[in-house]
Amino acid sequence: MKLIIPNKLELLACSLAETDEEDGVVWDASTSYAKDARVRHEHVSYTSLVASNKGNDPSKNWSGLDAKWKKIGATKPWRMLDDYVETQTEAPEGEMLTFSVPFNRCTAFALLNIEGVTATVTITDDEDGEEYYSADFGLMRDISGFSLHEYNYDPVSSRINVAATDLPMPITGVLTVSIDPGEGSVARLGHVVAGAERALGSTLYDAELGVTDYSKKDVDEFGVATLVRRSFASVTSLPLYLHPDRMDFVAHVLQGVRAVPCVFIGDNEDNGHQSLTVYGWLEDWRMVCAGPNEIQMSLEIQGLI
Repeated sequence: MKLIIPNKLELLACSLAETDEEDGVVWDASTSYAKDARVRHEHVSYTSLVASNKGNDPSKNWSGLDAKWKKIGATKPWRMLDDYVETQTEAPEGEMLTFSVPFNRCTAFALLNIEGVTATVTITDDEDGEEYYSADFGLMRDISGFSLHEYNYDPVSSRINVAATDLPMPITGVLTVSIDPGEGSVARLGHVVAGAERALGSTLYDAELGVTDYSKKDVDEFGVATLVRRSFASVTSLPLYLHPDRMDFVAHVLQGVRAVPCVFIGDNEDNGHQSLTVYGWLEDWRMVCAGPNEIQMSLEIQGLI
């Protein structure tokens, strides 16, 4: 398995733009805002909690008892760079979603919660524009192995994650992605990650995966249940094998990513089982020196919504 340690990213270019209508007007310290007025500041949308709201920086006054603003979330183009996978940057129906982010000292990227037909990814040098990498990723499920019943009646599903590792590393580069939605569909992306990869070990059998479901069930006095569907987060438990020569290196890497959201690629191949790819934090890990040539390791990974 591998993990990708994310760099802090910004949008260098995007086919979508922030708008006053969807994201709020640009906050101005000299303007007095009415209650419920919507503004955007540093690519985040807020609504005013008080009347005559003037001079209160939304990024510093949105929490606590004296909060003047309510934080709504990232503006539409920047949702792919917020702290959540489920919030998606969404292009208009039938239009390509294209964007660029820095790819500095990176060897891997991941596109999470992605929707479309194909995704074209290129990596170029930031200075001379030399192309280091280019690939097309099909996002639709391969139907060549469908039975006649599946072909006629099963909905065609799509990949939810794309990841690539072992890439050429420019000192300062640019990652450009174009997502083709297909006719009558919408291109969406939940989260983009670019960073350095670290190979930890080989995932063994007995890997476990599941979800933490935050949905709510209320049952009244007559036994009538009301279900409220909410977000969920993926969780995995991965047993690994690694050689003792790598024990100190792997321990150092894992100690360094404490409380740091990373992309964990649980399968031993980038394009293996997507369910084993989780964006989240390392909740717990243990190493057992099982023999002179074997370290047995277990990872507990909690995903982010």
